[in-house]
Amino acid sequence: MMLLLEFGLFFFVLLGSKILLAAVVIYLLLPQDPRCVICDADMLPIRAPRSAARVLRLLRLQRRWCMECRRETLARQRVLRPRRLDVAGPVVETRVR
Repeated sequence: MMLLLEFGLFFFVLLGSKILLAAVVIYLLLPQDPRCVICDADMLPIRAPRSAARVLRLLRLQRRWCMECRRETLARQRVLRPRRLDVAGPVVETRVR
């Protein structure tokens, strides 16, 4: 039993951690903005097949298509955060005697 645990730990350190690190780096290298990296045109999101749509949604990825260079790519979905509005604070007047 102990030998199996040591083999599993050795396998993870040797191979598993490198695969995990490579997957994270590849994910972070995917573009997030809706512009094409080649021609700087707008890209349109396209639907993925049903089987792939669940996996892409889970990984927060999106298929996109460029209208000018006709290139299809995989990109990260943008996180839309509500914008903060500038609100004027109350006006405080002091009396000086």
